[in-house]
Amino acid sequence: MKKIYLLTIALLGMASVSVAQSKARFGLKFGANFANQHATYQNVSKDGSTLTSFYLGGFVNSTIKRDFSFQPEFIISSQGAQEYINRTTVTYSTVNINIPLMFKLRAIDGLNFEAGPQLGFLLSANNRANGHSVDVTDGYNAVDLGVNLGAEYIFSSGFLLGLRYSHGLTDIVKNDVGTTTNRVILFGIGYRF
Repeated sequence: MKKIYLLTIALLGMASVSVAQSKARFGLKFGANFANQHATYQNVSKDGSTLTSFYLGGFVNSTIKRDFSFQPEFIISSQGAQEYINRTTVTYSTVNINIPLMFKLRAIDGLNFEAGPQLGFLLSANNRANGHSVDVTDGYNAVDLGVNLGAEYIFSSGFLLGLRYSHGLTDIVKNDVGTTTNRVILFGIGYRF
């Protein structure tokens, strides 16, 4: 219930921004995630192997000043990592609804640099190995907070190419022995109407 409440507030916020701004433009985007999880346990840090997955979603871009805009997004994202244990590949996979709140600066025509916070809501989590999958959603925290940094090129036709790094700030796993955070590189395409 709490997830639905927070999601509703975020969607209402996106809608109010689009209505309040006369220069609001909508868009769609999708692409590949190159995801990883960084774990720290008992003063030892470890990264899993990269998990290639996907994301898709939409955005509302509102111009604040000539070269500065605000872009809230609604993204469904598959994330996680892989680890090799005793000759077996173990895949840690989550599906999240991410709400990046991106501030964009236009450097030259078409090229934008972007940065901003991101709020993520866990939908599901699974561990897979040897053809078997186990639902581990209850072992993950429901909310993930992160910060994003990226660049995007928008062609005059409205098509866009984007590259973004998302750095998790909060522990995504429920345990008392360490912390695990998300690290995701997103590369995608989209269209701004």
